[in-house]
Amino acid sequence: MRGAADASDTAGAVLETETRGSGPQDFLKNFQFGSSVYNLGDFFKSSGQNTIGSAYVNSLNNEEFRNPIEMNSLNCDNLSDSQSYFASFNILHAADTLFRTLLNTGAQDLAPAVVETQYKNFDTQFNQLRSHIAVAPNTGAGSSVFSSALFDSCACDCLPCLLLDLIWLLEQIALRIQQFESDMLFKNYFAKHPGLEHKAGVPKGGTFVLVYSDANLAPAQVTGLKSLNDAGLNDRKAPVVIADFYIPYLCCSDCTPVVNINQPPPDDVHFDIAPRYLFEDARQDYQFTISPFPNNIAEIGNPAPHPLNIYIDGGKLYLHPAMEIDNTITNTLTYSGKSLPITIVKPDASFKMTINADASDKSKLIVSLDADHKDADAVYECVITNIKRKKEIYRAGPVPQSTPSFSTNLLKIDYPFTVELTITYTINGMKSTDNKIWKPDPASDGIPTGTLSSTSE
Repeated sequence: MRGAADASDTAGAVLETETRGSGPQDFLKNFQFGSSVYNLGDFFKSSGQNTIGSAYVNSLNNEEFRNPIEMNSLNCDNLSDSQSYFASFNILHAADTLFRTLLNTGAQDLAPAVVETQYKNFDTQFNQLRSHIAVAPNTGAGSSVFSSALFDSCACDCLPCLLLDLIWLLEQIALRIQQFESDMLFKNYFAKHPGLEHKAGVPKGGTFVLVYSDANLAPAQVTGLKSLNDAGLNDRKAPVVIADFYIPYLCCSDCTPVVNINQPPPDDVHFDIAPRYLFEDARQDYQFTISPFPNNIAEIGNPAPHPLNIYIDGGKLYLHPAMEIDNTITNTLTYSGKSLPITIVKPDASFKMTINADASDKSKLIVSLDADHKDADAVYECVITNIKRKKEIYRAGPVPQSTPSFSTNLLKIDYPFTVELTITYTINGMKSTDNKIWKPDPASDGIPTGTLSSTSE
């Protein structure tokens, strides 16, 4: 909207605030609730010249707002217009204050009374502007620079649209709060972290978890879950801890942690992450411990041909392990002279095998299998099944083997058969498996010779 200084030369015409491109999502999606830094005026900084949006931004001084329209010096000859401008600046500031509160505060830390007070102020200013714009029924007088149609329909970025933007933001906050409450339930937390178990403590690099209940509930009625260092426990009515567990890895949480950390000297470089062994289909993001913090992501060495998915968000460095790879890879990140090897595991049960006649017994065959990928951290299982009878005739494992190979004697009459190898990894309480199989060529009647290779199916 055009600023007050230009009202006289454009009577009856109003410019929009021109704050954003296609909608509030384009602006607000850049902010993460509770972890962003929103300053007053950010929402209106793209306003065009000579608009109320730009005049509002110019009125801010170190996060302090002073309405450009002085109430004690209003022009009585143009009182309705001056009051409309005065209310317009107030409504922008009321909305801006709400944006700052909602975007800079985590869902679990929002004070309902503060949000309610700020929203009521926005609503009051909005209705006050409506009253100044409305045409008086007895005199027909109204604001000469604001059209009452602004409150009827609008497909642009004017005051009603600002109200819709604010409502959208409040809905997003409500969804975040609902998600936060849902995540507090033990059954939902356990579903996300199936590796949860009791150990009367927690190993280094793990997460200690307390399950608590309100004092007036039986222990079986578990209502929520928070970390030990969460001050929010005090907000509940006499919470009673009824169980403790641990997870063998660092678990990110929406709760505000309270921990004692021995800060390294300013010139000491720290660069680490836990765990360093992850699945290629892991969906959780993991935070690095890094200091001093890099100015940009390019300062971290992340070599080809398999660069890891690392990114900076909210002043923190994260790893997203999920990536498309053909086999297990290890990439060594570097930062300020520190090296950090990280392994992304893709289970692969591919194998090669041979079928040979038993020299000492012509009625028997010797089947030998050797896995292509040998890993002491994996568990292997081999199964041979007769095709005609659909009966399992050999099984070995599951057993961990650093050099996984299997060999057995079978009767010739058991042919044709399939050979199947399964490899299983357990990392950070989660499992991932792969299965490969060898099947004889149905068009061939004889027993194959030479080296045979597995297939996915």
